Amino acid sequence: MELETDNLIPEKSWNELFSEAQDSDPFSGGINKNILVNKTIIGGTINGVSIGGNSTIGGLTMDEIIAGNNDINVKGWTSSLVFSATDYRTVAWTAGTITIADGTTYNIGANNTEAMNAGQVYYIYLDIDASITELQKSSTNSNSVGKNRILVAVAAPNTDTNSVATFQAFGGRGGVLLSVDNIAANSASFNELISNTAQIKDAIITNAKIISLGVDKLVAGTITSKAITLSFTDGEGDCYIAAGKTDFDNDESGFIMGIDDSDSNKVKFIIGTPTEYLAVLGDTFVNTLKISPYTAETGDVPLLLSGGHYTKTTSQTYTKVKEMTIGRQGNYNVYWGVYASVLAPNYCNFSLRVKKYNQSTLTYGSETEVENKQVYAGFTSNTTYNFTDLDYKDKIYVYAKCQLAPGAGESANASYFDLYVDRQNEIIPPVHNLV
Repeated sequence: MELETDNLIPEKSWNELFSEAQDSDPFSGGINKNILVNKTIIGGTINGVSIGGNSTIGGLTMDEIIAGNNDINVKGWTSSLVFSATDYRTVAWTAGTITIADGTTYNIGANNTEAMNAGQVYYIYLDIDASITELQKSSTNSNSVGKNRILVAVAAPNTDTNSVATFQAFGGRGGVLLSVDNIAANSASFNELISNTAQIKDAIITNAKIISLGVDKLVAGTITSKAITLSFTDGEGDCYIAAGKTDFDNDESGFIMGIDDSDSNKVKFIIGTPTEYLAVLGDTFVNTLKISPYTAETGDVPLLLSGGHYTKTTSQTYTKVKEMTIGRQGNYNVYWGVYASVLAPNYCNFSLRVKKYNQSTLTYGSETEVENKQVYAGFTSNTTYNFTDLDYKDKIYVYAKCQLAPGAGESANASYFDLYVDRQNEIIPPVHNLV
C-alpha cells in the first residue's frame, strides 16, 4: 500500500512551520498560506493553541460543539419514576425525579398514557422545552429524540383486553413488561419462574411434570375425566363435592355428596332446598320432595288426577273399577271419589284395597280392604286414605257393586282416583265437583 506523503506534515517545529509561512516574524502575518489545510498530524501533540469561536471543525462552529456537549440528550441520567400497566391499553407512572449527570434535577408529576390506540407504539419522553414537570407522549418516534429531549419509556396496548399493556422503561423502576408474543420459544431458561397469574394456552403437560397442585389453584369451567377420586383422612374434615351447599345440612339450597367426618364418616348425599329435599344419610333415606304427576293404569287409562273420567259398573258383585301400581317406596295419600248413580231404594258399595308385592319372592300377596263406603242413590263421597310404607310394585284398587236391582242406565261410578305423596300431612286433596 502506498502512503500519500503530500498530506503528511514533516517533523518540523512550529517555528519552522511558521517560517515556511512567512520568512520574517512567524507571528507577524499568521499562517496565511493554509499550511495545515488538508494535512494530517501524525503522532504529535499541539499544546497551547486557542481555537476561536468562529473556528469550525467538521462543519460545526465551536459554539455549536460546546452547546451540544451541554444538551441533556448526550448526558447520562437516572430516574425514580415507577412505571406500571393499569389495563390493556394504559401505562402509568408515579411522581418522581429525573436527575442528569451534571446534577440537574427535574421533578416529574404522576400521569399516564390514557387509552392508547390499537396497533401503535407510544414514546414517553422528557422535553424540557415543552415542560420540566410533565412527560410527553407520542406515537411518532422522531418526536422523542432531539435537542433537550430524553426518551424515558415506550409502551403499547395489548390485543388481549383481559390482559395489561406492555412497556419498557429505560430508567427508573418498572423494567420491562412483555406479552407472551414477545418471548420466542427456546429463548428463556429459568431455575425458578414465579408469577402472580400463569396462563398456558393449549398446553401439553406430560406425566410427572407437576409434582403437587393444591385444589384451590385448579380453576376450570369444565373438567373431563373418567374418574375423580377424593382423598379422605379420618379426623381431617369432611370430604365432598358440592354446589350451593357447604355442609351436610339443610341450611342452603344446592347439593352435596361425600363423607361427613363429623358424623362417624357417614356417606351422605343431599339435594334440594332447606324445606324440600332428597337425602341419603348413611343408612337412612329421607324425601320431602313433591312427586310430579304419577301415572298408574288400569288398562290404558291414566288414573292419577283422573279428572272427569268415570269407571262404571252395574254388577251386583264387587268388580274392580280402578287400579294403580306404586312406583317407589313411601307414604301416599289416595284421594278417591265415588258416586251412586242409581235411583232409590238402590245404593252402591265401594271398597278400597291394597295388594302387597313381596320383594324377596317377587310375588303378590292377597288383597286387603282398607276402607269401605256405602253410598245411597244420588249421593257422592270424596275421601282421602293414607297409606304408609308402600313399596315398589304394590297395587291399590277400587272395587264397586250395586245393591238391589238397578234400572236401565243406573250404575256405581268410581269417579276419581288420585295419588299424592304424603309429605308431613301437608297434602290437601283437590275438590272435585261430581255431576
